[in-house]
Amino acid sequence: MSSEYGLASDGTAVKFSTAHFTAEKGSILHSGIYNKELTASLAAGAVIFISAFFFADKIKINLGSSLIILLCFTALFLFIRTLILKDPMLIAVFDRSANSLNISLRSVFGEKQQAYALSDIAGISKKTVSLAPENPDGIKVVEKIALQHYTVIPGFGKTAEFHTVLLDMKDGNQLMLFSSKNKKSADEVFDGLNRILKLTAGDA
Repeated sequence: MSSEYGLASDGTAVKFSTAHFTAEKGSILHSGIYNKELTASLAAGAVIFISAFFFADKIKINLGSSLIILLCFTALFLFIRTLILKDPMLIAVFDRSANSLNISLRSVFGEKQQAYALSDIAGISKKTVSLAPENPDGIKVVEKIALQHYTVIPGFGKTAEFHTVLLDMKDGNQLMLFSSKNKKSADEVFDGLNRILKLTAGDA
């Protein structure tokens, strides 16, 4: 099973969970350059720097204080990355005994829930979404700067292709359950949900 999702069944209820449920490119900056780990590092470093500015006259730089600063930086980094920058999580529980589908979106800002009846689901489908770059001029600038530093960024500025799994509702709406650049993961989610729930399959 992929690390991108979780799928479990206890006989009557099926629980699907994932942090990958949107199809979007995100920042113009490549994930290899600017990601949540870098953001957490910069934020932790900023807190340490500001603290050092206020307590500079009270701190003597030696091995002991350096170790304390390093430990504080590590703790701040982990706190910011795991709590403040925590990836939102989608959890869908299909309960055949109660004829219900409960979808919750959990994030650092709280939890949102939506309930449906299983009988409202028309089927499940797959769809491939292609997203082209929106700022080619900005991409050229970044690539030029990277080349000046003898750096090549694989995949930067290319069209992003996402393989999505959607629930088709009888009212015509679609609910995106999963999205990944890895087609194999999307196929696994599609096949797994169909196998357990015996939903109608479809491709788009």
